[in-house]
Amino acid sequence: MALFLLSVQAKCAGTWIPTGPMILERSNFSCAATADGKVVVAGGFDNVKYVATSSCELYDPVGKVWGATGSLTEARSRHCATRLANGNVLVSGGYGGGPLSSCEVFKPDSWTKVGSMSRARVGHTATLLANGNVLVAGGGDGSSYGSEETCELYSPLTRAWSATGSMAQARAGHAALLLQDGKVLVIGGGNDAATQTPACELYDPASKTWSATGSLLQPRTGFTATLLDDGRALVAGGYGNATKTYLSSCELYDPATAAWVAATPLSVGRTKHTARLLPDGKVLVAGGLMGDGAVGGVQYATCGELFDASTGSWGKTNSITKEGHRAALLADGTVLAAGGDTLACVLYDPDLCSVAFKAQSALMGTVAGSTSQLVQAEGSTTPVTASPKPGHQFVNWTGDNGFETTTQNPLTIADVRSSMTVTANFVGDTYTLSYAAGEHGALEGATSQTVMNGGWLGDSGQGRP
Repeated sequence: MALFLLSVQAKCAGTWIPTGPMILERSNFSCAATADGKVVVAGGFDNVKYVATSSCELYDPVGKVWGATGSLTEARSRHCATRLANGNVLVSGGYGGGPLSSCEVFKPDSWTKVGSMSRARVGHTATLLANGNVLVAGGGDGSSYGSEETCELYSPLTRAWSATGSMAQARAGHAALLLQDGKVLVIGGGNDAATQTPACELYDPASKTWSATGSLLQPRTGFTATLLDDGRALVAGGYGNATKTYLSSCELYDPATAAWVAATPLSVGRTKHTARLLPDGKVLVAGGLMGDGAVGGVQYATCGELFDASTGSWGKTNSITKEGHRAALLADGTVLAAGGDTLACVLYDPDLCSVAFKAQSALMGTVAGSTSQLVQAEGSTTPVTASPKPGHQFVNWTGDNGFETTTQNPLTIADVRSSMTVTANFVGDTYTLSYAAGEHGALEGATSQTVMNGGWLGDSGQGRP
């Protein structure tokens, strides 16, 4: 049996595998890891009944199944969920029958109402501070008519809210990150449905005040923001009102210079995607919509992408057909992508590679063996054999992501370090046809012709007296 060794040196780009489906199809919900390693999904918009829901679910990463848990005290969608320092989960604001100021805290299997915010908020951010309090910033009333610059602080000790300094810029649909120095960076967003802002601000928990910092190079909403291990912030994709397109552009914020610089762009423009920092320091961008933003020009993003902060470059991984989903990093280093527009859920395993084998054409040949294999990084596939159909010959194997063309058959790929698709290529047999005239005539045209299996002759070979 032939053994083909890959020359790829990079670590496996990982792959997505199915896991248990959710109980309720929902969107605009919240998703947070709990103290015991499970994931709680709360509320959202019921895609079947077309109303906000109070139902909640718990994902068990051991059994890889979802189970019902206690419902919210109030149906809501488009809210925020923040895991507190004690492992409980705080849900704030959102939209039910109208915009909400109410808040709740999840302890295992039940929700308890806590103090309400001073005003209703939708599209706000809720960031856990180093001192254990939660900073809520901005948001709107759920309509397209405006947004807030006001902010509030939640204390888990008193279970109540207090006012804090307001931002200079009213905004909703923005992002917020806790930086390594304990300050909070608020990024972009919009003043209303039609106006986006590039302005960014820094919140200092010590003085409870805001200060201006460098602005984004391009205004955007619907983007992701991720804090890198080196302390910089990565913004990826989103929607640009100025261009009316989904953005592939990315930017990096350096707290040392308080400025944004352009980063390597995504391979496709996308919005409604997710981004999660992996244990190895890379950023996984998954799902979302790509296209020009116009009706009929939108489709699911065709690939996942991995940002390597050490090189500043993006690599590809396989795609998931999801938008408006939520993603959570699990304790074992895998990433759960849940909900959005289907019940289906998937797990991203950074140490698992997907290897698919296929024939160039079903009319020319087949591939025998397991044609879809999941392989641990640096492991080996099980053997597959390319079998040509009658009148055809096997030529070689070709593939992507570092696979080197080989004629070895059967094929086993060892030291697999990347997900890939490998194709068995075939060619039709050829035949030589020779013509000769008798003593009373002659032939016109080519008297010796090479024809591929299944091919046809031209108009040569005609006889005349």
